[in-house]
Amino acid sequence: MLGLALVEDASQWQSLWVLGDCFVEEGQTSLAEAAYRRAVRITDFPDPLLLYSWGRSLEDLGDRSTAITAYERAAKIDPMDEVIKMRLKLLRN
Repeated sequence: MLGLALVEDASQWQSLWVLGDCFVEEGQTSLAEAAYRRAVRITDFPDPLLLYSWGRSLEDLGDRSTAITAYERAAKIDPMDEVIKMRLKLLRN
């Protein structure tokens, strides 16, 4: 059903986010990262939790630099999120 929704209208960043979450559950990190990246790219104002999910997938793939960038962007949107701040602190040390 989600696949059909994306075929019908691929501009639905929320659907891509859910798709990324599904890929994470299946252990398909590369596909999850691609779905999250696409979701972030097509929305003007990404949700900080979407950026967090993208950052986690980037970390899992070993891309620390881009993960930090994703977390920094999330922290600008929600500077009070302790989990995002913790991920940034861990990656910067």
